Amino acid sequence: MIILKTMMKTRSRYLHIYSICMLILFDSSSVSVAISQTDVWGELSKKVILPCPFKPGKDEVIHWNDLNPGTKPVHSYYYRMDKLDNQDPAYSGRTSLFPSELSQGNASLLITDVQKSDEKNYSCYVGTSSSSVEHEIRLHITAFENPTIKYTSKNDRRQLNCSVKNSTPEDAISVVWLQNNMSVAAGIDFHIENSTDILQCVIHHAYLDRTWTGYWEMTELSTEQHKVKLECKVCQSIQQNFSVQWTKRTNFSEIEVASMDSVKKTLQPADGYKQRLEQASDDEYAFYIKDLGTEDTGEYLCTTVQINGMQIIVTSLTVKGVEGNKALIIGLIIGGICFVLGIAGLRYWYKSRGRNQDDVVRGLGAMRKGQQISLDEAKICTTTIVNVGNKPVFNRSLSKEKFINCIDLVCVLEKL
Repeated sequence: MIILKTMMKTRSRYLHIYSICMLILFDSSSVSVAISQTDVWGELSKKVILPCPFKPGKDEVIHWNDLNPGTKPVHSYYYRMDKLDNQDPAYSGRTSLFPSELSQGNASLLITDVQKSDEKNYSCYVGTSSSSVEHEIRLHITAFENPTIKYTSKNDRRQLNCSVKNSTPEDAISVVWLQNNMSVAAGIDFHIENSTDILQCVIHHAYLDRTWTGYWEMTELSTEQHKVKLECKVCQSIQQNFSVQWTKRTNFSEIEVASMDSVKKTLQPADGYKQRLEQASDDEYAFYIKDLGTEDTGEYLCTTVQINGMQIIVTSLTVKGVEGNKALIIGLIIGGICFVLGIAGLRYWYKSRGRNQDDVVRGLGAMRKGQQISLDEAKICTTTIVNVGNKPVFNRSLSKEKFINCIDLVCVLEKL
């Protein structure tokens, strides 16, 4: 195995020498070996292209190498195909050329998933049937990770912060603040003086020539209603995936309200809001909060995160007088229910007077020509009543006077 690898490596070197010797032998005037140096900046975990232009020709032989002594090839190409049997394992599966562009003189190397260990000097040699060229490239590894804009507020003091979690080199980052699209300040911190202003922070990485934008906007909303609509502006031109999150903030806490992603676009209420949120039909990024109370007063933040930016839309909500109105309405409802139940119970009680005759007589009595029937007479009267088809039928054995008095008693009861 060792002998085989040695033979392959020797063959590669001979092929390299052979391509140059053939150029000298057949047309020494066409040989043009030039060496140039280029600095390239690559971002951690991203892709980077190391440039290698050459004069187009036939039978290209391409060798990308690490200039550190004793290292294996980074990428090789000859006989119109990649030759990676002897490739440095550190680059396995991470390098490629642009075959369709070789005829145009482009032998650039693409490296994916850039690592810190990739930071070094590289050489690119290209030989053809008519010429050869060699370039040296210095790859610098930089970072531009987790840029963010943060909003803090306490006791009416509002502050924004724009920063990058990991950025190299140290002098690569600059931060500029825009107020209503006018540049007003530089630096990572910004104090908000007017809540009606639209604010942006622009973070620029000089070496990667990349820009990231943070956006902040605030509206104030006051209501005495039991339902309110909270809106969130989302740029409709965004092409990549993004996420939206709503939170509620007071001086003492911040809690999650709901979330949504750009794929499903379905509102996902947090546990404490599952029964109170309703997604708006006319705006997929807006929702209603129902059953409002004064405890719902606070700042509601809609935060949208994407690759090249982040935006925070703040709604400062004040809920007024809802608790008193709610208590009044609940009281009226309960009172109405009690009233209806009372009437129904009273009617049922009176219709069931045969089951509790003493209470009926004590409560109402009966009047005939201004004279009240005695309790004893009323008892005699009511005991003679027999319900037939919900109509009273009297015992005819009573005296005429008592019979007439009983009729009067029944009439009084039937009218109630």
